Parts: sequence; structure tokens; C-alpha cells
Amino acid sequence: WAVGFLNRDNDKKRKISLDLSQLGFDGQVEVRDLWQHKNLDHKPSASET
Repeated sequence: WAVGFLNRDNDKKRKISLDLSQLGFDGQVEVRDLWQHKNLDHKPSASET
């Protein structure tokens, strides 16, 4: 599965988050920053500033 989210607000410092368990994911998941082309930590939820 793949889940994508992005901040479309002009405020670059706005923090957005997503509780992946609400989508049926449990345990650790791989998180990748597509704009920076790098993998992030394995996390049970995702957030970005």
C-alpha cells in the first residue's frame, strides 16, 4: 500500500500529521520523502513540517 499527503498551504512551517492506524496499518511502516528522495525512519505514524 501507498499513502501520500502533502502540505498545500503557503505556510511552510505548518505541521501536518497522519495516524496510519486509522487507515488500518499497524506496527512500523516505511516512510519516504518523495521531494527529498530519501527514506525516513520506520514509524507507526507520519508527520512533517
